[in-house]
Amino acid sequence: MSIFSSILHFFMRPFLHRSLKIKIARIKKHINDEIADDFIQVLLGALRLWFKLDRKFRENINGFSARYVFRDVSGEVAASAVFSNGTMCMKTTEVPNATVTVIFDEGKSLCDFLMAPDPNIFDFILEGKLTYRGNLNYLLKLAYLAKHLRLQFMP
Repeated sequence: MSIFSSILHFFMRPFLHRSLKIKIARIKKHINDEIADDFIQVLLGALRLWFKLDRKFRENINGFSARYVFRDVSGEVAASAVFSNGTMCMKTTEVPNATVTVIFDEGKSLCDFLMAPDPNIFDFILEGKLTYRGNLNYLLKLAYLAKHLRLQFMP
């Protein structure tokens, strides 16, 4: 290696390292956002299936009516869920008149909140990872349902 290329490498190394770190961070964010979209859709699909298969679990939504919209901070809708008359349906578009709109900063935040052994919504709100519009009790109800679904398969 020549002296010139050694000097050039010495001065360019920090720039290349920083540039690479930025690109890796962008890739991670993109992957996390995609995981969030898939995660909430998979979770809602699993809840819907479990409500159909397990009568006792379905009792959790008897008489429960709510409309949920899940979106990221850019405003893109990841999924929606409608609970009505003991049934649940899932959509990939926004439902009108949402009871609760959940806005997450990155995909991992939503996953962490809904799959936490003891989800504490206030920590997520204070850390700016999750915001919501609407009735907080409905968001807690969804966390409760997600937790009990998780416990069915991972006690």
